[in-house]
Amino acid sequence: MPPAAEITRQIAEAANQWIALSIAWHLVIAVALVALAFGWRPGRRATGLLLASLCMSVAAVSWLTGNPFNGTSFTALTAALAFISLRLPAGAAPARAPIWALIAGSVLLGFGLVYPHFLDGPAAMYLVAAPVGVAPCPSLAVVIGFILLSDGLASRAWCRVLLVAGAFYAIVGVWRLGVMLDVGLVAGTVALGGLLATARTRWTKGGTDAPGARRSAVDAARSRAVDAARAAG
Repeated sequence: MPPAAEITRQIAEAANQWIALSIAWHLVIAVALVALAFGWRPGRRATGLLLASLCMSVAAVSWLTGNPFNGTSFTALTAALAFISLRLPAGAAPARAPIWALIAGSVLLGFGLVYPHFLDGPAAMYLVAAPVGVAPCPSLAVVIGFILLSDGLASRAWCRVLLVAGAFYAIVGVWRLGVMLDVGLVAGTVALGGLLATARTRWTKGGTDAPGARRSAVDAARSRAVDAARAAG
């Protein structure tokens, strides 16, 4: 890993050089939030791939600005999240998260979208140009925020991979780079860990339907079979 001063310098240069990309991501996210408010519900696979594309943006910027460490890390993260997303059901929309996860996800999403660090300019710039899609920590905060709102896509694998990435960059940000602002990302990873820990009754391995729902479907199928046999008799 490069020295702390070199890492922060590279991220700051990228954040200021790629302001247009950050603004574009803010617009995309704003449109998505409005669409969600009006009832748009993308499937779990589509949601996972869309969120992975935000990580891909960070990877691309990192490579283009000469930061191979972040480039490699986020390329691997993008590949892992995309692979897991492709194994999720295409049509099933994410379930509603517990109320505490909805609150935590909303706060973390807002934190990432106005992440006040790295930019040269007036503070108001962070409202529309915080380095989402450019810098690792605000981008991870946004992804974790959406995942909390989406009940983890009911996928342990997706959440575990994201948890490792979030915890790593939160620790590096706070304890190595001295960016105390990244305590917010630490809190986000704790919330994501809490979602994983409390999801046993709602999720099954691999992000399939909850056990109770699956048993109900089996019972319903058996009942229909019995009724059909009686009718035939």
